[in-house]
Amino acid sequence: MPAVKREKSSDDSDIDPKILSTPKKAKSKSTQSSPEGKRMWTEEEDARFIAAIDKLVKSHLWNEVKDDPILGQRGNPGIRAHWIAMCKKLGNK
Repeated sequence: MPAVKREKSSDDSDIDPKILSTPKKAKSKSTQSSPEGKRMWTEEEDARFIAAIDKLVKSHLWNEVKDDPILGQRGNPGIRAHWIAMCKKLGNK
């Protein structure tokens, strides 16, 4: 919430300035952290992650797209083939 600007009056001299300012949000600490702390993703982890997402998308893509009035006309094989082509184009495969 943005702070509201007020004109200073003679009565403001006895008011603590902390009361007039907007409180800052405290950073929340994550309750879950990896045992090693933050670290870079390895190539193997990236490959496994991409493969998992690809498998998930291929298995559920048609269920998400079939009710779309335009994309539903393409059919399951066309949608899946286009997904594979897009992944290859982006360098994911």
